[in-house]
Amino acid sequence: MVAIDILKIRFIQVLRLIKEIGLLRTLVLAIFLIFITLLICQSVKQANNSKIVSILSGLVILLIHASRKDKRFIKINFKLSYFIFLVEYLVISFPVLLICCIFNEWENFIILFLFCLLIPRIYLNLGLNNVSSGLKLLLNPFGSNFSLKLNIPMPVNNPKAFEIISGIRKNFIFIILIYLFFLTFSFKAYIGPAGIVILAIFFSGFYYIGESRDFIGLFSSNYKLFIVQKIKICLKYSVILFVPVVIMTLIFQPSTWYFLIAAIILAIGSQIITIIFKYALFTENADLSHNGIIVFINVICMLLPFLWPLPIIMGIRYYFKGLKKLKYYLNDSC
Repeated sequence: MVAIDILKIRFIQVLRLIKEIGLLRTLVLAIFLIFITLLICQSVKQANNSKIVSILSGLVILLIHASRKDKRFIKINFKLSYFIFLVEYLVISFPVLLICCIFNEWENFIILFLFCLLIPRIYLNLGLNNVSSGLKLLLNPFGSNFSLKLNIPMPVNNPKAFEIISGIRKNFIFIILIYLFFLTFSFKAYIGPAGIVILAIFFSGFYYIGESRDFIGLFSSNYKLFIVQKIKICLKYSVILFVPVVIMTLIFQPSTWYFLIAAIILAIGSQIITIIFKYALFTENADLSHNGIIVFINVICMLLPFLWPLPIIMGIRYYFKGLKKLKYYLNDSC
C-alpha cells in the first residue's frame, strides 16, 4: 500500500509538472518521448544494439537514483524503502522491459531487471557545485549499502552566463541523460542533427526568465552591445556542447554532413531569436515562457524555404525594440 501511495503522489506531481510547463512544451516533450520509443524499438530489433539499450536504460535509472533528494527521507520514514525505490524504477523501466518482451529479448530484460533490483541498494548522491575538489568517495564495505558522494565542478564558471549556469543546476541530470543519448546514438543517421536542434531548443529555455535590473547593469553598461554580448556567450557554450556530437556524426555518418550544417544553422538561429525576443519583450523578474510560442513559430519558418525571410525581418525589428528597452533599464545614452 505504501508503494501505491508513493506512485499516486508521483502521478499528481507529473500532472502538476504538465500544468506548469504548459501545453506546447508538453506536446514537444511527448513527441520527443515517442521518437525515443520508436528508436528503442528499432535498436532492440537489431541484435548488435539490443544490449546497449538495456545497459543505457540501467544507467539512466542509476543517474535518477543518484540525483534524488528524498532518499534519506524515504529510508528514515518508511520501513519498505527498498520496495518503494524498486517499484518506482520498474515503472520507469516498464516501456523498455515491455519492448524486450515483445521482441523476445529475455537476456536484455534480465539485465535491466537486475539494474532495478540492485540500484535501490546503493546509497548514491550526485551533487553539482563550484568546488574544484573534484571527487569524494565514501565506501563502507561493512554496511548494507554502498555509499558514494560525487561533487562535480560546474562546467560553466563565467558569471555573465548566469542563465546557463542556473539552467544547468536545475536540469543537470536531464541534460546529462539527453546529451549521452544523442552522443551514444550519433552513429545512426540523422540522430546527430536532430540532437543538435533539440539541445539548442532546450538551452534556449534557459533564457525565458527576466532577471533583475541589477543583473542587467552588472552584465553590461552599454545597451548597444548588450544583446550581441549575450548572443556571443550563448553560442560559445553551445558550440562546445555540439562539437562532440558533430565529430561522432562525421565519423559514422559522413554522408549526412549537409544535415549537420542545416541543424547547426537552425540551432544558432533559434538561440539568437530567443535572446532577441527576451529583451524585446522583457519584463523584470518575470516568467517569459510565453516567448516560447513566438520562438517556436520562427523556428518553423526557418524550416520552410518560402518563409525563412520572416525570422530575419522579425529578428531585426525586435532587435531594435530590445535596444530601446535596454536603454531604459541601463539609462545609457552612448
